[in-house]
Amino acid sequence: MKRPMISMGAAFVALTSSFLGLPSAQAYTYGVVEDAGFAACLNTYLNQGATAAITDVQLEALTAPVGCANQSIASINGAEFLTGITSLALINNQISDVTPLGGLTNLTGLFLSGNRIHDVSPLAGLTSLTELTLWINAITDLSPLDGIPLTSDPMGYQAAHQYWFDSPSVSVGTYALPVVPRKGDPLASVTVQNSVGGTMGPTATTVTVDLAAGTITYDAPGTYAVSWMSVASAANGGNCSGPINGSPGGACFGFQGAYLITVTPAPPVTVTFDPQGGTVVPTTASTTAGGTVTLPVAPTKFGSVFAGWFTQPAGAGTAFTASTPVPGSLTVYAFWSTPSTADSSVVLPPVKASTTGGAARLSTGTDAYSLRITLEDGTGAPLTGLAGALSPQVPTGVKAGPIVDNGDGTYSMAVTSATPGIYQVGVMLGSTQIGTLASVNFIGADVSVPSLSVGAMQTIKGLGFLPGEQVAVTVHSTPLNLGTFTADQSGVVTVPSFVIPADFTTGAHSADFVGVTSGKVTVPFSVVSVASGPATTISTGGSLMSARAQVGSAAGMLLAVLGVYLGLGVVKSRRLA
Repeated sequence: MKRPMISMGAAFVALTSSFLGLPSAQAYTYGVVEDAGFAACLNTYLNQGATAAITDVQLEALTAPVGCANQSIASINGAEFLTGITSLALINNQISDVTPLGGLTNLTGLFLSGNRIHDVSPLAGLTSLTELTLWINAITDLSPLDGIPLTSDPMGYQAAHQYWFDSPSVSVGTYALPVVPRKGDPLASVTVQNSVGGTMGPTATTVTVDLAAGTITYDAPGTYAVSWMSVASAANGGNCSGPINGSPGGACFGFQGAYLITVTPAPPVTVTFDPQGGTVVPTTASTTAGGTVTLPVAPTKFGSVFAGWFTQPAGAGTAFTASTPVPGSLTVYAFWSTPSTADSSVVLPPVKASTTGGAARLSTGTDAYSLRITLEDGTGAPLTGLAGALSPQVPTGVKAGPIVDNGDGTYSMAVTSATPGIYQVGVMLGSTQIGTLASVNFIGADVSVPSLSVGAMQTIKGLGFLPGEQVAVTVHSTPLNLGTFTADQSGVVTVPSFVIPADFTTGAHSADFVGVTSGKVTVPFSVVSVASGPATTISTGGSLMSARAQVGSAAGMLLAVLGVYLGLGVVKSRRLA
């Protein structure tokens, strides 16, 4: 009856240990120790035969430093029970898995040089460590050790090729650097040399390292030796001094190492273009792995707009462009969109122009309105990449610039005019108008006599203003307020002819037309001291009669009126007589 009770007791202890998160005593040939070399070493500290079984209780009772160097140890299962020791040396063995050491939080010194360790993440919790050697291992990522202070003996040298007995192989292309230093000790350099017969040769000219981006690019096949050094290592010249705890090269404050790598030619790959019911030529493109391809001319499909190539049908997956690296052969799919003209629009942002101070633009041919076009599909989702499918809808006299894709479902188009007037402008998607037309007005002014003398008659007019808009007209330099006038249905502001006042000095003058909404346009003229010759018209658009002709006409009309008046006087006198 006792044996079953003992078995139940053992089972209860094992279950309790498991439930509490404590290490369980796994039964191996050597008790809780799996490896013969490790067992033989530990048994020397337990004062028993090399092959004697070891219990977890025995290992937990050890407190003196333990050193098991050069024992051909491959497994350190059982080391998890060495919870009482503060120093452990396992130098020059064949250890690759250090997981059993993860709970030995009393360790202040750990010496693991000359093994096959690649992953040090199990050591991340050993925050009491002040000494740690990892010489000659396959470690390329030390970031798990960021929280360990290491005040007296730092990492040491890692020679990764000691672990990679058969060199790893990659194809020509760009890869992430397989080197991650400790926080606060970044990489200072990565150098690449051609490897000749397993030894380092001249610097490789076909390999590019980008430390900022953390990448290494192999442009040609070959075997390369890649070496790296951290800032702390570089500060010491990469040298080590004085043997410490059996480390073969002494103390190194930093992270350095090397590995051999074989690079093979990039394999050929093919990209197949599936037009999804449309037509595309060509249907395939070839490159090498990691390269890019030239896209075919945009496919066509009746009633639809091509919206790009994607790695999955119906616009799913990721967009595929001419700059997308091709990792291997793949098929990409045309994404077709049917824009909803009801949900799309063309608007004129309410931006005042610096040239006019108002909503209008000058009719100079360079003062532009910027229209904003919004494209959406039937669900209200913005549509990008369709600038090529849009075309300007502008009348004669208006010039449209290129349509620019803003990348957010909106597009911009500039319009200008050298002819004053009010115009309706818009955008077409294929043969369909987008939204409603936008109204733009370009203002200008005419002066009939560009150069005239004091006392001469001048005629000016404004052009391109909004119908019914109130426009104030002032002549400068000596201000002469001609009044406020209303633009007609064609946007023309007609101003009665006026005489150049006697107090106008000779030289440059101008007339300002200032519309309440449109803003200001100015037309220049000059005053000379003598009567001018035949008149010509100067304007910012439009044309007028010569002032001299208007003066003659006005004089004739004055004489005619006077004659009529005198005639009526004679008749009246006669009637009275």
